[in-house]
Amino acid sequence: MSNQSIGKLGEQYAAQFLASKNHQIIHSNYSCKYGEIDLIALKEKTLIFVEVKTRRSNYFGSPKESITRKKLSNIVKTGLHFLNQSRKKQFTSWRIDLIAIELEGNSSLKNISHLISIHYG
Repeated sequence: MSNQSIGKLGEQYAAQFLASKNHQIIHSNYSCKYGEIDLIALKEKTLIFVEVKTRRSNYFGSPKESITRKKLSNIVKTGLHFLNQSRKKQFTSWRIDLIAIELEGNSSLKNISHLISIHYG
C-alpha cells in the first residue's frame, strides 16, 4: 500500500471517528497556495481544521511528533484562507486539531488519538 493510500485510509478513519463524535465534515482536502487541510469539521459553532497523521509504525516517529512549527504555520495560513473565502458564517470560533492514526500491518485500525486545540483562533 502506498503512502498516499495509507494517508487516504487514515482520513477515512478520522472522518468516521469525528462523525461518531457529532462533528459535521464540511470539507476534505481543502488546498490553496499555503497548503492543505485534511478535514474541516463543524461542531456546534466551532470550525475545526483537522490534520490527520497516519502511521503503520513509529520508526519515523509517532504521528503526533510529525507536526512541526512550519506545518502548523501552514495549517493556520490555509485555515485563514478558508475563513476569508467562506460564505458560511455559522461559526463563532475556530481551532486546529490533530488526529493520529496508527494502523496494523493489514491496514486495520490499531489506535486513534484526538488532540483537541493544538492551536486556537
